[in-house]
Amino acid sequence: MKKFGINFTNLIVGILLILLGIFFCVGNTELLTKIIFITIGLIMIITNIYPLVESINNKDNMSIIYHVIEIVFGILFIFVHNTAICILVGILLIFIPVLSIVLSKNKNETALYWLPSIVLGVLILILGPSTIGHVLYVILGVLSIIFGIISVLSSFYKQEIIK
Repeated sequence: MKKFGINFTNLIVGILLILLGIFFCVGNTELLTKIIFITIGLIMIITNIYPLVESINNKDNMSIIYHVIEIVFGILFIFVHNTAICILVGILLIFIPVLSIVLSKNKNETALYWLPSIVLGVLILILGPSTIGHVLYVILGVLSIIFGIISVLSSFYKQEIIK
């Protein structure tokens, strides 16, 4: 068995996570908002392309409409970063699931499936996009700092490798 000292990879990752966490907690929220909106927009587009193709193949009109709207909102998220678009998304995140629940045959299962979307839509409308953004930045920052500290501490833990 060999014992190694400091794991430099964990140490570097930990320090970077701590710095990222500090930036999220006290950094420029305008820049973070742009980065997050662009990321969310890309994710919305990418994750809705395949379901859209499947919906077209299955001729499910409700699902086609939903996925097209999601892709359009993804494009808007990339280019428009304002409160109005967030409110529209909040309404979309409530309206489409409620409509799907009303039209479904198995309402309980459909309601459980759409519950996270409805909760997120309500939170966006009640708290407002700027409040949610600030809270998310702080939460991400604190989590990043915590994981960074854990990574730094684990880098000093001596590892044993069995030959």
